Amino acid sequence: MIFLVIAIISPNKYTSEAVLLPSGFVLSGMQFVPGFSITEFMSGAQTEISSFLFPDILKSKKVILKALETPFDSSLIERGYKGNLKEFFRWGSTEKAIKGFKGKSKIKYSFEKGLVQLRFTCKDPFISRFALEAWISALEDFINEHTALSAKKKYAYLKRREEKLVAQLDSAENELKRFIATHRNYSDDPILTMQYQRYRSKVDLTSELINYVRKQLEVTMLDMKGAAPIINILDEPNLPRSRSGPKRSLIVLSGAVIGFVASIFAAAFRMWWISHRNKARPS
Repeated sequence: MIFLVIAIISPNKYTSEAVLLPSGFVLSGMQFVPGFSITEFMSGAQTEISSFLFPDILKSKKVILKALETPFDSSLIERGYKGNLKEFFRWGSTEKAIKGFKGKSKIKYSFEKGLVQLRFTCKDPFISRFALEAWISALEDFINEHTALSAKKKYAYLKRREEKLVAQLDSAENELKRFIATHRNYSDDPILTMQYQRYRSKVDLTSELINYVRKQLEVTMLDMKGAAPIINILDEPNLPRSRSGPKRSLIVLSGAVIGFVASIFAAAFRMWWISHRNKARPS
């Protein structure tokens, strides 16, 4: 009877699902495992990313908190929803909100295909779908911010390097000009010719380095514009049409089985008690 009541009063639950394929995936997700560290990636020491890292990034506090604080979109506002996920579930503190979000969400990673499957389950189908959309959006924002920051750091370093090389080239060219002005007939003297070649080589080498750094600056500029890997959403977060829980029939069946087993134990105990009591009576 208790299980029947539980089955009746338990609220419906709806699960929204989405499937991602990060652009860093090639043939097998395991190809990206050697040398990859989520700690180094988060700190900025490692700028590359693969599908292998996505579950860890999705479970990070920064990404989940961003999803929790994402304001409801117009479709939810039109239905009367207000605020964001954190306010909707009334989780209170940030730590409780993150823990609550993790409790309602699930991440499944396929090592063979490199696919990341996301699920979010709650009593409202519209909230389930929005939670996944906000989660994926928070993931994209995080990656864009991280990769853009890394590209900017690299660009700034190359720019400083270019400025130093330009100053060195200017100095080398001045030295060469002074040498030529002082030794107009340097070609007649082997020692002066060697000195000239040294000054000339310094100018040429510095010029080549500047050209190389400038090419790297062009590449880095392109990286800054499109540094973030593309997150291919194979299956968009769906609006659950049928409930995913609770399994009322399973609850009732479990209750019936437990009740049946309990009745057998109760009958056996009763028979044992009667037998024990009869033996204890004086003849």
